Amino acid sequence: MTDPTRPPPGWYPDPQDASSLRWWNGVVWTDDRSARTTFSPPRSGLRGVGDFIGDAFRSVGRAAKPLLVLAAIAIVPLMVAVLLADAQLGFTDWLDEVVEVVEQADPGETIDIPRWDVNGASAAIWGLTILLLYLFAFAVLPLAAVPLIEGDPDLDGAMRAGLRATPRAIGVGLLAALGFGVLLLVPLVAFVLFPPLGVLTFLAVIPLATFLSVRLLVVYQPLIMIEGLGFGLFGRSWALTRGHFWGLFGRSVLFGLIVSFATNVVTFPFQFVGAADPQLGTVLSVTVGLAAGAASGLVQVAGPIILYRDLVDGPPGPAPAQVWGQPPSA
Repeated sequence: MTDPTRPPPGWYPDPQDASSLRWWNGVVWTDDRSARTTFSPPRSGLRGVGDFIGDAFRSVGRAAKPLLVLAAIAIVPLMVAVLLADAQLGFTDWLDEVVEVVEQADPGETIDIPRWDVNGASAAIWGLTILLLYLFAFAVLPLAAVPLIEGDPDLDGAMRAGLRATPRAIGVGLLAALGFGVLLLVPLVAFVLFPPLGVLTFLAVIPLATFLSVRLLVVYQPLIMIEGLGFGLFGRSWALTRGHFWGLFGRSVLFGLIVSFATNVVTFPFQFVGAADPQLGTVLSVTVGLAAGAASGLVQVAGPIILYRDLVDGPPGPAPAQVWGQPPSA
């Protein structure tokens, strides 16, 4: 019977040589000895909220120069296109006219859109151009920002990688949109059939959609750019985020709110210019709004990168060291 007052069998510091370990069999010391080795078990979990926010902004600060160039590459052509469209077509005024005609039309009345023969084709061309530039600014460039924020200064390489990854990102986005669209269609159908059931279904679907979006999509950009995944990122994300929903949800929401608040602080003063001078206000609202939106989108990428690194590598900092010895020979 084992004496409960004695230490259990295992490796302990050798009482005759503190630099080595010696096997205690639960009764006496044996002649089995082993050199001390230090083993650091892998870290797990997410870094603290304050560290997460600070590290995210510091990572953006370190990559500020290439990120500013990246934003300029996206925003300057987009701003020029929007302003030229407005100058050539009187786009804003024309849209106001169209809205007014539609609002004043009687039910069933054929709507004659003003100046459609003049503005219609041009509007379609400008609209397609602006759509493509938006796609470039708000889909391609955030992907290109991932290697820059990770510390790779190669702007040209980042752009090429972002362009190559865009089809995968679009495919993932469309599949996710389809899935969530079907999910959100359920309470709508239920509401048509039986309104109280529709309300209850809606209250159940919203938290489910939130849970799925965090588990499947919160780190999709790093998974696309760092691991080169396409549709397989859903399974990889599900495995990585297991047990971390609340930590990921809270950090993502908080970081998004901070970035959005900073963006609104920057753009808010320009609203007063628009009230005083509508024409100048239009120009400023377009330029400042697009620039702030692009910068916000690039900064937002930093959060998922930090979360991804924590999920894969564990949070930074020293890991607890444990002393191990080799088991005694038989």
